[in-house]
Amino acid sequence: VTNHIDHGSSGINAEYGGITGLVTYSTANDVREVSRKIPLDRLLIETDAPYMKPANANSVDQDSPKTASPAMGLWIAHKIAELRKVPLDDVLKQVRVNVRNMYGI
Repeated sequence: VTNHIDHGSSGINAEYGGITGLVTYSTANDVREVSRKIPLDRLLIETDAPYMKPANANSVDQDSPKTASPAMGLWIAHKIAELRKVPLDDVLKQVRVNVRNMYGI
């Protein structure tokens, strides 16, 4: 999480917050809670490739490599959408906007 800025009632103080594949693990309660609370317009997805392979990668793709890759960001986005009870497209579109805003592209 970068540069501390208060974002009101969310309880999250950050310019942007990145959620990794850890959110896909059922024991990662703290990360799951953060993924629910961080404002969607401040959310980024990180794969931490080649480490932290999403827990659900093998259940989705039996031929999944043994390590994480940037392509696995979709699994992370899917879990975030599920936890937030919003459509996956909403998460993906907003994360794209957030990345463009953060990098000025």
